[in-house]
Amino acid sequence: KIYFISIRLIEQDKLDVNLRHPLGWTPLLVAVINNKIDCVKYLLSKGADPNQSDEFTNVQSMAKKLHWRPVEVHTKREEEFCDRLSHKATFNGFTALHYAVLNDNIPLINILIEHGADPLIENEQGHLPSAYGLQQRKELLNQYERNVC
Repeated sequence: KIYFISIRLIEQDKLDVNLRHPLGWTPLLVAVINNKIDCVKYLLSKGADPNQSDEFTNVQSMAKKLHWRPVEVHTKREEEFCDRLSHKATFNGFTALHYAVLNDNIPLINILIEHGADPLIENEQGHLPSAYGLQQRKELLNQYERNVC
């Protein structure tokens, strides 16, 4: 996938670790949504910002914004980001922590928090990462939220 190419370019200092894809995501967001823990650790060690959010809204809006055909946007999102997400939902404002919680990935949640991910960042719809978790994950994130306040 595209994130392996990105890693090689980052290693060669030819790519900004926080550079956005034209459709709005960063290499860290790709690594998190695909549960690539080693890749997440690597990107964070290279300065990836765990609080950058996804700027992908939805297929139709992104197609209009970029003057692409909707099928191109849909295909790129599935091939270069993740094929498990609804193409009808909006993920605008999702941070790496939102995606880690959505994936129910406790190790990634902890890694992101340890590297400065803010559990109080809301997505475009006003939801904290904890809103997307199972009850046990909500309790874990609520502990982090209390520590931030």
